[in-house]
Amino acid sequence: HTWAKLRELTAVERGAGRHLPLWILNTTVRTEKSRTGEDAADIFELTPYSYGSFVTGHMVSAAAGGTDLVPDLTRSVRASAAFADANNLSQARRAALELVSSTLLPSAKWGVTVSNPFGEGSLRLSDGGSSDNLGLLSLVRRDVRDIILVDAEADVRGRFETLCEDKTRLLKAGYDLSFGTTLDLDQVCRDPSKAFNTSAWLNPVVPGTISPKSPQRRSANDLLPTMRVWLIKLGWNQSNLLHGWTTPDCQSKDQVLAPAS
Repeated sequence: HTWAKLRELTAVERGAGRHLPLWILNTTVRTEKSRTGEDAADIFELTPYSYGSFVTGHMVSAAAGGTDLVPDLTRSVRASAAFADANNLSQARRAALELVSSTLLPSAKWGVTVSNPFGEGSLRLSDGGSSDNLGLLSLVRRDVRDIILVDAEADVRGRFETLCEDKTRLLKAGYDLSFGTTLDLDQVCRDPSKAFNTSAWLNPVVPGTISPKSPQRRSANDLLPTMRVWLIKLGWNQSNLLHGWTTPDCQSKDQVLAPAS
């Protein structure tokens, strides 16, 4: 399973008039520049046709005469999911984990090290969730008009922390992420005490938009579009759940196992 095989399959499907989704694997890269606090710049994308980040730069893959940075999909997915890696921590914690990894816990090195095609040395690619846990920013950069955003992170307190982080980054870029009155993200991000009870979550799908705060032009006659977002939050309505377990209308185990008369 390689990026090259995926490109071949994509070409075959396109030739038959069918289109496959574009694979974008987000990883996190650490460089000297990325330690300045520009978190969004840490996102290092791997796609069938290019790879890179705003910190390192971008290069085309083997599809356009270049090379695939991580040729096989297995290692690419491993890098994207490598949360147990020192690369995801602050400098102090990173040094501590590297010490532990070299002695007691060698498995805490899930990331992938590759030669640096942009300069000297190597690059360490690890969990993309450390730079954008929702994978939203890579879609916004591509002007995707309809985005299904699945928020499956551990958010027991209903703080929407990752969504707030993405909202802040988008604001810096001149965009506003909003879900209207259904989910007042401005208030939640500003005041943690305004968190939502995800045990009484009544909105399985929340519609929203990402829109430019001021006219930003890609060309003289072309405004950046407003993108629609459909947020799926993994919460539940606990009262309905309890009702489902206690309602007399449900079949009991004995009723299910009882022989037909």
